[in-house]
Amino acid sequence: MKILICDDDISTVDVIQHQLNWTALGVSQVLRAYNGEAAIRLIDSQRPEIILCDIGMPKVSGIEVLRHIYDNKIPAVFSFLTCHEEFEYARAAIRYGASGYVTKPFDMAELNSEVQHLVQQARSRTSAPGREAQARQDSVLNNVLRQISDGMVGTDLSAVASLLSRNALELSAQSSWQLVMTCADITDALQGPWSRELLSYTLTRLHDETLADYIGSAYCLTDFDGRFLVCTCFVPGRMEQALPQRCHMLMELCVNQVGLRPSILISAPFPLFRAAAVKGEMAARLSRIRVLAGKILTLEEADRAAGPGSFLDAHLLLGYLKRRDRQGCLEYIGMAIHQH
Repeated sequence: MKILICDDDISTVDVIQHQLNWTALGVSQVLRAYNGEAAIRLIDSQRPEIILCDIGMPKVSGIEVLRHIYDNKIPAVFSFLTCHEEFEYARAAIRYGASGYVTKPFDMAELNSEVQHLVQQARSRTSAPGREAQARQDSVLNNVLRQISDGMVGTDLSAVASLLSRNALELSAQSSWQLVMTCADITDALQGPWSRELLSYTLTRLHDETLADYIGSAYCLTDFDGRFLVCTCFVPGRMEQALPQRCHMLMELCVNQVGLRPSILISAPFPLFRAAAVKGEMAARLSRIRVLAGKILTLEEADRAAGPGSFLDAHLLLGYLKRRDRQGCLEYIGMAIHQH
């Protein structure tokens, strides 16, 4: 079994490599990398089963290395190396596919225990590669939900039922769902460590786990609209009572861990075959309230919020002024004036 250790601090890699008994741990080869680009090259060529990777590195971050593994369905287990000030960032990353994290400076007993855990996980995946099967199933379901919500089969009950059947999905066209649509200005995030692709990936995972209670990337659809990222998440009807609280959890996670303050819109329950009509109605409302950053609203509340009395979001406006983002500020004020 191979392990890759990646950190831009060479001494950190040295300590990990020379202080652990790799033979006893069941590791036959230790690979080294000092930046994310080198790590990705080694992952693609050597296919290590275990990866220990720093978060903050030049060129390519540890999060982007993790994204590469996920996108390419590479069957490796992944754990982050992180300093204490990055703790919240590391904890959030677990939601997006990492198995765990170890904080610096290392407690060698803790590090040894984490590597033992990773070895066990890697062996389990080798004998039962469920991750690839889940990724394929997620992709099929996500694609079908997009076809339905984009109106590619209309809102006819039999047409939607036929699409589900052709894709071997055990869902009923009449099953009850709700939609949650979120919209966030990503301008600030793109000035930091985030890329558009990484934001899309991260929010997809975050929506699925927080709203649909699912670890994966099946129920959330993401789209870009200029400076805004729009997420449409399908939530099973059984979650109706808990959904408002989960939307508040999602808002908190977006603010604290991604640095975004989305506006959030919640639909009433509806049968799956009507998803295209519901999504269209919500998209029209969302276009009017997306300047109301940090708000969580139902469709009826959105109609009232878009009326007189809710003009400019002071927090959002202050953000544009602090960045000296003249274009963004003018776009925001123009949009707000147009909607009122």
